[in-house]
This record gives sequence, C-alpha cells and structure tokens, in this order.
Amino acid sequence: MRRQKIKRRIILVFTLLCLCIMLFSLGKLIAWQYDNQKAKSASEEAKETVKENKTLNIPKLKKINKDTVGWIQVKGTNIDYPVVQRNDNSYYLTHDYNKEYNSAGWIFMDYRNDPVDLNRNTIIYGHGRLSKIMFGSLKNILTSNWYKNSDNYYVKYYSNDTKNIWEVFSVYKIKTTSDYIQVHFSSDKQYLKFLNKLQKRSHFKFNTYLSETDQIITLSTCYSKTEKVVMHAKLVSTIEN
Repeated sequence: MRRQKIKRRIILVFTLLCLCIMLFSLGKLIAWQYDNQKAKSASEEAKETVKENKTLNIPKLKKINKDTVGWIQVKGTNIDYPVVQRNDNSYYLTHDYNKEYNSAGWIFMDYRNDPVDLNRNTIIYGHGRLSKIMFGSLKNILTSNWYKNSDNYYVKYYSNDTKNIWEVFSVYKIKTTSDYIQVHFSSDKQYLKFLNKLQKRSHFKFNTYLSETDQIITLSTCYSKTEKVVMHAKLVSTIEN
C-alpha cells in the first residue's frame, strides 16, 4: 500500500509539473503572437502615414515617434519599415515603434551612426523573428532564389530629404562577432581592407566594385543564438527631394 501511495504521489507531481510547463509554454506562445500583432499594427499605421511618398512624409512619422530617422526597404524580403535611433542599442530590442514594450522590438540604426551625414558604415539592426516580421525575412538573402533575381540586389533607404539606393556586395551567415559593425576608421587603407574582408565573406559572388570612397549600409540580425545573418551594400545613388 505504501509503495502504491508513493507511486501515485510521484505520478501526481509529474502530471502537475507537465501541466505547469504546458501552461507556461502556452502563455509564452500567446505573448509572442500578441507582440507580433502589435508590431504589425504599428507597421501598418506607419505605412498609412507615408503611403503617398516616404521621403516627403518622414516628418509626419516623427510626430508618431520622434526617434524616426528614415525608412528602409529590402528587395526580396518583407522589410519595409521606418528606422529609429536612440542613444543606445538596447531600447529598441524590446520596444516597438509606439515605444511600447514588445519582444519583437523594432528596426533601429546604431547609436554611433550619424543619421543625417551618413558614416562610411551605417548599421541597421532588427530581430530575426520566425513570423518574418522585422528582420525575420532577411534570411531570404542566403537562398539561391533570392540570388537568382538581380532586382533583389538593391536596398532603398529614405531619410528626411533624400532617397538613397544601395547595391548589395556581400551576404553571409557568421558566428556572432562585432568585427563588421565598425563605424570609424583611422585611414582609407584600413577602410578598404575592411571592405575587402566583408566582400570575401559573401555567400554569393556579386560583381560590385569597392573603393575607399564608398559609403556602405550594413543590415544585421540573429540567425540563431550563436549566429548572425548580415547584408552589406554600397551607396550608388542619392536623389534629393
């Protein structure tokens, strides 16, 4: 009898433990979906604000969020979002465009970058969400289907008074490192060496010529807990508004 009681207690404890784990997981899933929906709603609101012309209406976006510095579109992905910037690289990891807590975060520019007079390397981050929002679809750049369409080799970035076109020269997956998010360089020689390093890493070959006078944009997101997906593109056209 005693053994049977102990056995029943063990089964009961095990059942309760499984139930707690299941409820916890369900709660996490509901919260994840809720954050995704909030992020999508914020994105739709922003797109409605600038549906006529993204360049002309960046000031309107600033009325929603004064941290707005531009808008980015990446061919062959779902990336079509306003870009924000704060004085750190942590706030928008957990806050959406409306500055509400959200695990999906938002698309943001490195705090070290100058959003007006763009640096040699302008860096933009976003979470790699499984739902494909934010930078979740940036993983597309590693597929042959994406590479086969040369229309995908161009990134558009709108700021207050300009429309910038960037041509992709490198895409890759890499173990988490900070060596590609350098902003300042001591010399042209150092910068050119940096560009050549990024180009050699590329998963695909692009016929893009690079020089020390180029400005580049870097997009970075998580591929896994230990890896990043990265895109680099150089500025090829600036259209004044």
